[in-house]
Amino acid sequence: MQVSRYITTFPCPDKPGRVLMLATRRCAVLELSEEKWATIRNGGKLPEGERQTLLRLGVLVPDREAEREEILGIFERINTASKHLAVLVTLTLECNLACPYCFEDPFRGNFVMSDATANLLIQRMTEHMASGLDLTLDFYGGEALLELGLLKRIASELQRAAREHEVTFRFNIFSNATLLTHVMVEELLPLGLAAVRITLDGPAEIHDRQRPFVSGQGSFRTILNNIRAIYETIPIDLGGNYTRHNYQRFPELLDQLITEGINPAKFKAVGFSPVIPKADGSIAHDLASTC
Repeated sequence: MQVSRYITTFPCPDKPGRVLMLATRRCAVLELSEEKWATIRNGGKLPEGERQTLLRLGVLVPDREAEREEILGIFERINTASKHLAVLVTLTLECNLACPYCFEDPFRGNFVMSDATANLLIQRMTEHMASGLDLTLDFYGGEALLELGLLKRIASELQRAAREHEVTFRFNIFSNATLLTHVMVEELLPLGLAAVRITLDGPAEIHDRQRPFVSGQGSFRTILNNIRAIYETIPIDLGGNYTRHNYQRFPELLDQLITEGINPAKFKAVGFSPVIPKADGSIAHDLASTC
């Protein structure tokens, strides 16, 4: 027996020596000792009852490579049956905020999609639409709107190709919303803008500490003003990043939105997530003990 490829474990800070295990294939959650996990991971001997339970929950599998092929087959069948293609497009790694927990911080810099890459993207996406697939792009960064001209060029050419091939093209934007004005939204809607994903890290005091401008100034008021101007024009997915020390204050954000004349019930979705380590595995010093 081998440990599944699709296992994630988390420490239990309030229970030293214990770990939480998520077996993603079966959506099974287990709590067990670090010693037991080490035995499982190292292929040690287990009581037959435990071994059968771990097999049933997808923690153990007969063959990891066969498991991988099975998962790839599932995705292949789904993709073959689908008439819709969704693609994530990173326009730039530059950003006008300086979030201390930024996942991309270890490799941020002056990285912008080249014209040659943009042309290749347009060509490949047009080929997919010519085969009858509807297309959705998710524009991402850094801050995607720092490359607004590039975004508009890609979207306008793909919108034209979609009409030619009688399929649907639309796009979403992952944005910190500091640049997302009502005028900009009105310009992007005819090109296929369908929704925006915006992050507010709780009430102003917390957000401005976790998501300041590069200058050090808080960004909460700028973002709030832009949300107020656009939220009845375009669907908004509102997200946020919390730590163990501030998650209980996140409901204050919804109260503050209402006070500011913004009805959260009109958002497409609202969901908050824990701060995660940076891409190199590190995390900002002031957040390290709170995640």
